[in-house]
Amino acid sequence: MGRYFVTVTFDLHKAKTTDYDKVRNELGKIDLAKVVAGRKRLEQRLPANTFVATFAKDKFTSSSKLVHLLSKEMSRIFDELSVKGHIFVVAGRRWAWYRGPVPRRR
Repeated sequence: MGRYFVTVTFDLHKAKTTDYDKVRNELGKIDLAKVVAGRKRLEQRLPANTFVATFAKDKFTSSSKLVHLLSKEMSRIFDELSVKGHIFVVAGRRWAWYRGPVPRRR
């Protein structure tokens, strides 16, 4: 059974800090996390307003359907909290990631 790795990031327009906190709380309710674990299962904190999750492939016929579902969930959350902003949602089956300082140019 394969899995989809999902990244969701967002920004709010003319929002208060408490609005960001409320959105973050709602994202946790749909299994999106502020940390990512590598091969050694060590959790790494993600940048502000960036969330990740994995979803079982057998529950979705395609990554685009998963992105569509999560986009609708984000719209629901924004509507319920009366906030406006932008989102970016990515889902894929094969992935690699890097978390850390920006690598320096040589």
